[in-house]
Amino acid sequence: MRGGGVLEYSGGELGSDQLRYERRFAPFSVFSTPPVVRYGQFIAMTTVPLPPHITAQALYTDASNQFSATKKLIEGLLSPPAASQQTVSRREEELNTLLKVAKTNSVVAKLLAGGYKKGVPPSFDFDAHPFFPIMRL
Repeated sequence: MRGGGVLEYSGGELGSDQLRYERRFAPFSVFSTPPVVRYGQFIAMTTVPLPPHITAQALYTDASNQFSATKKLIEGLLSPPAASQQTVSRREEELNTLLKVAKTNSVVAKLLAGGYKKGVPPSFDFDAHPFFPIMRL
């Protein structure tokens, strides 16, 4: 989303990316092996410019396809609901939450691929799951 110019990070109250990077890895500077990677080296190694033939819409389309594939896999893992089964196991509860995330994100990515609300960054809602956010427009 940063590559498409949709998502910009200002740093806000936490400071710049460089400051957070340096503070996060400062405790490891006392070790000689492996050598400490400076922020400039880190950016050079992790920043990959998008080739001109790959667009933000293509990435959104791929994301939608991946979320759809995830949805199908999770549906295959869920056991069919039995009429006599009153309790839902912790595993099934987690899978149902992940299914909700995959379904919603598939639809949102498809909308973004189609140009819906172009230039408006989606928000990320971690209420449903602490690690996998739901994208909201």
